Amino acid sequence: MGYRLRFKREALAQLDRLYGYILDRDLAAARKILAETHAIFRHLKKFPRLGHSTDEPSVRCFIVARTGLLIFYTLEEKVIIIIRILHERQNRT
Repeated sequence: MGYRLRFKREALAQLDRLYGYILDRDLAAARKILAETHAIFRHLKKFPRLGHSTDEPSVRCFIVARTGLLIFYTLEEKVIIIIRILHERQNRT
C-alpha cells in the first residue's frame, strides 16, 4: 500500500498563492499546472523517496521540472508531510 499525503497549512497557502498568481495571468497554464501538480502528488505517494535530500536531514525535495515547483517534504511511517511548496524562482529563505 502507498503512502498518504498530509499538507502543512503553510504549504497549502503557498500552493494557493502560486496557483492564484498563474491563474491571474493565464487560465490555460493554471489548469495545466494544477493537473500536473495532482499527478505529481499521486506519483510521489507511490514513490516517496523520489526527492533528493536537503541540508535539513529529515527533509526531502522533489523538483517538478515542467512547472518549476519545489516540493519539500518529510516522511513519517506511511505519511508524506508536505511542508513547503515554492517556485524555483522564489527566495527559499
